[in-house]
Amino acid sequence: MSVSSYLRKVQRKHARGGAVIMKKYTRAERNFLIYITRLYYIEGLTHQEIASHLGFSRIKITRLLKKAVVAKIVEFRIAQPEPEISAPDSVYGEAPQYAQSESPSY
Repeated sequence: MSVSSYLRKVQRKHARGGAVIMKKYTRAERNFLIYITRLYYIEGLTHQEIASHLGFSRIKITRLLKKAVVAKIVEFRIAQPEPEISAPDSVYGEAPQYAQSESPSY
């Protein structure tokens, strides 16, 4: 099996629901994905509203938004709260002293 036929086979397999293969987009395709992602994530339009506006199906818009994520046009970041930094004991006084029998068990 040649390399090109193997790649075509892998692409067909992935097109049927496997992992998404990273594709290089032309400037026009990339700009179109950026336009759709701005409508959805920044303007707050729904998939159906974007589909109606552009003349596509809602499913097509969903797939295009997924392609934008895979192409790293859209990146998600979860903001975690900063870990609490405990102040030195001197600010709050001495740490409590436990007798040998009273020490908390962890």
